[in-house]
Order: sequence, then C-alpha cells, then structure tokens
Amino acid sequence: AGTAGRRVIALTFDDGPGPYTPQVLSVLGHYGIPATFFEVGDQIAEYPQYTRLAAAAGDPVENHTWSHTDLTTIPVSDFSYQIDQTQNEIRSVIGQTPACVRPPYDAWNSTVLDQDAQRGLVTMSYSIDPRDWSLPGVQTIVNRVLSAAVPGAVVDLHDAGGPRDQTVAALPQIITGLENEGYSFVSICTPQASPRVRYQSAVYSYGIAPTPGPPI
Repeated sequence: AGTAGRRVIALTFDDGPGPYTPQVLSVLGHYGIPATFFEVGDQIAEYPQYTRLAAAAGDPVENHTWSHTDLTTIPVSDFSYQIDQTQNEIRSVIGQTPACVRPPYDAWNSTVLDQDAQRGLVTMSYSIDPRDWSLPGVQTIVNRVLSAAVPGAVVDLHDAGGPRDQTVAALPQIITGLENEGYSFVSICTPQASPRVRYQSAVYSYGIAPTPGPPI
C-alpha cells in the first residue's frame, strides 16, 4: 500500500531456514536488496543461526506455520500449535514478532483469515509463483518471474524444503533482469527492513579524498 505508483516488486522466500538460506542471503547482500522470509517453526528450531542471519541483514522474518501444514484442514484448536508456537519461536530467536502469516500451499479460507486476524496477523499470499520448488530448471525459474512481473508483485521463492541450487542460481538473473526493467525491491509485512547497502571494498585515499574507513 505504501508503494502505490512506484515500480517495485517484493521477493519472498518460503520454507526456511535451511542450508541454502546463507547462499540466498549472500546473493541478496551482493546486490543490496531486501527480501522477506516466511519461516517454518520446526526449521527455525533446527537452524536458528540462519534465522538470525536473515534478521541481522534487516529482512523481515514472518510466520509460515510450525510444521508446514494445510491450515484449512486442521481444527481451530490446532492454530495455537501452528501459529502461536511459531510466533513464540521467532520472537525467542530474533526478538521480533512477525506481522504476517503465509499459509502453506497458499491454502486459506474464512477460518484461516479469521484466526489470523484474531491474533493481529495479516494473511499474506503472493502473485507470482515460478514453482521453483518443483525444480523446473534455472532458466525456467528466471523466465517465469520476469515474464509475470508487474509493479507491486510479490514473488514466491523457496530457500528450503528440498534442494534449492536452482533457486540460488536463478536469483542473480532474476534480480538483474528486474533491475534492467526498472524495478526496485521492497520487503513486506514488517516495516523495519530497508534496502541493504551493496557490498563494498576498502579504497585508498587519493589527493584530497578523506582517509578510508575499515574494510567492509
């Protein structure tokens, strides 16, 4: 809502954290762009260090349930386990409370919306699904994102839940392709994130230039 009229797009990553999360964060850091991570509670319990990496980079860490279950198939009593426990886990690991829930499989109904709303949470879907989780090939992932891009789109990618080499390899092409089309990148849900400063290297002073600071 805060980006109306701007040519922006949001990259989001589901199912983490996992062994590929640092690689995703490295690519994002190289290009200096924000993203949003929708994380699974039991994965956070296994890889809390990667959740901390995402938060330290300034990226929102949001709720993707505790065990990646279809929320439309569970009784209301189980929402405490799937949603509240994940909220508590994220809060305990990074000291921040998610503002959004992304239902696994994009499966939601009036009960899901109501249960999330009662908790003060926004139910967050997406608008571009390149189905990278199905391992269709690097170029297919890239083409699916670029061909569907529109201002304000939310892209659903994955940094865990299976082998994610293709997603990691596709990400630089996705970023540069969208930048070439005039897009800038935003995070969603939690407003604390801001665009990263691109990685820089130390430089030597020259002429009247000020003395450089320590290497970054």
